[in-house]
Amino acid sequence: MEYELTEARYQIEKLQKQIETNAVKDDRAALESQINFLNDVIVELRNTNELLKKEIEFLKNPFVGDEGFSQNTTTRVKTSAPRLYCKFKDSF
Repeated sequence: MEYELTEARYQIEKLQKQIETNAVKDDRAALESQINFLNDVIVELRNTNELLKKEIEFLKNPFVGDEGFSQNTTTRVKTSAPRLYCKFKDSF
């Protein structure tokens, strides 16, 4: 009987250690995913910051050193929708 009691305590301790290590692994995985996300955000903000610095330099002096800036930005031209012709009213 005492042997079974000792064996049961050993099994309980073993399971508790497994639970603790699994919890630590889960916490570690969650923290690593948060770190990866924040690193991605930092990289994106750094790239945006560099682009904005180039834009500021371009706006200060648009005729000097704009080779790199023109490749990174795109200009959008707003076009209006074409006017449709109505046969029944003979108008646009």
